[in-house]
Amino acid sequence: MKKLFAMTLLSLSFSAFSGVEAYSGTAGQTLLIEEGDKGTYFVKFTGVKSPWENKVIKAKKDATTGNHYQFGYKLELSNGVHDRTYNIVTEDGQTLVAGSIVKKVRLWTQESGRDGVSFTWDKELTVKSQEVKLAEENKKKPFTPDVD
Repeated sequence: MKKLFAMTLLSLSFSAFSGVEAYSGTAGQTLLIEEGDKGTYFVKFTGVKSPWENKVIKAKKDATTGNHYQFGYKLELSNGVHDRTYNIVTEDGQTLVAGSIVKKVRLWTQESGRDGVSFTWDKELTVKSQEVKLAEENKKKPFTPDVD
């Protein structure tokens, strides 16, 4: 039993970032996260209605908890311009899928309302997505999300 538990933990740890980590939603949505240099991550999603869809968004992990992928933006108010942080992806625990415990995350866009969009780690999609180079795509077409 201890050996099985250790193997499960080991397999979970290897699912994390071997290039692109891919997630799928219940309605055919996809979410890709690629770890870049110096603590940066690149996020891209499809199937979620948003002007940010199909764009590569450069993010960092929250320094305090490490559970949020976020990017900075400027908020212009009558008393000046203020630095703000937008959490685009949050880790949302784990769930059981086809007999395996996998990571859950939630995508937050301005259009996704108060609940966000839930995704689960998808082994098959992760394997298929290893050829995707989000960091390179971001260099060619840098995108900064417009936060209202």
